[in-house]
Amino acid sequence: RLVDQDGDELAHESTTDSVLFTIDTSSPTVALDVSSQTTGFDRFGPNNPATLNVTVDTPFGGDTQLSIVDADETTVAEWNLSTDTGSGQQATISWDGTNKTGTTLDSGSYEARLRATDSNGRTTESTASLALDTTPPVGEITTSETIVMGSAATLDAEQSTDNSRIKQ
Repeated sequence: RLVDQDGDELAHESTTDSVLFTIDTSSPTVALDVSSQTTGFDRFGPNNPATLNVTVDTPFGGDTQLSIVDADETTVAEWNLSTDTGSGQQATISWDGTNKTGTTLDSGSYEARLRATDSNGRTTESTASLALDTTPPVGEITTSETIVMGSAATLDAEQSTDNSRIKQ
């Protein structure tokens, strides 16, 4: 009831209206899976890039960032995946052990970090460890025999090393 300053009732039309809305109370859902492009290797590098499969679900939009950080917490590589993910889509990134400028990084431990922030500012993060091996193998072949061109010889490669740690 509406009244004026003297308390007299004012004439007015009564109306009602309804609005349907959704309240988003959940944070983004993220998944980060890291695999090798070459079967049998547990380290990544220029000849065996890491495959980073990213899935993000932010139903009302948001921002998705994937980064690689070194042991000093320095971001060495990064991708903005905001337009590639969001409604449960999967994006696949191949990382070959190089930094933002394409320079091959030193061997060591790195971390992949997936961070999704929805339009309400809620953030979810997922991480995965990466072992980078950019050290070339060292080959040393010796023999105690005199090698004659065109004849068989026994060679010893015991002193050869390869830090890729091939899984058996």
